[in-house]
Amino acid sequence: MKRMLFAVLLMGMPFLLSAQERRMTREERFRERFPYRYEVRIGYGGTPMYDEENFLYSGCGCWDIYDNTPKLDNLYRVQDGPEYVTGVFSAEFSMHLRRWFTLGFNLGINGMWGQQYDPTAGIYTRKSGASFNIMPVARFNWFTTSVVRMYSSVGLGVYAGFYDDERECTAAAMCAPVGITIGRKFFFFGETVLSTASFGGNIGIGYRF
Repeated sequence: MKRMLFAVLLMGMPFLLSAQERRMTREERFRERFPYRYEVRIGYGGTPMYDEENFLYSGCGCWDIYDNTPKLDNLYRVQDGPEYVTGVFSAEFSMHLRRWFTLGFNLGINGMWGQQYDPTAGIYTRKSGASFNIMPVARFNWFTTSVVRMYSSVGLGVYAGFYDDERECTAAAMCAPVGITIGRKFFFFGETVLSTASFGGNIGIGYRF
């Protein structure tokens, strides 16, 4: 009986070794195509809609919306002039934990500035501010070759912004349904983005090591 069990084990050993070899070969093939553990990115994002909605484009308030006639008080109040944004600049450090999963830490910064006019004093004053989005990002890689990598990302963190005398701090969120990197050590990336930092897309360059 013992001899039969020993014989069965000997017969099954090649299959176990073969399965282990297949698993190791798959991982080795991936590491040959993608031997990097870390990467850094610098990017430029789309329209900072959250900042625009919360801080900018407040208008001069010169007209009464109910009867469409000028209001004397508003004609002599401090009025907002043109307002501008830099767009969102971002920096990210990432760790490739699995062939299908990357964990990153992202910082996004947007600058804002504009002017106010005091008609009674005839004085222009400058307004300025900035916003910051800090969040961990989970990236799910669903296609990888030695040059091209495609993925989807989600992130959740903190948003903080100020403009003139206004302040805001709240939760930040990000979703990138489709992203792509092209290159090996040095690479270009582009992704579609919906987030509190920017809306539309994000492009940039990166380095893996």
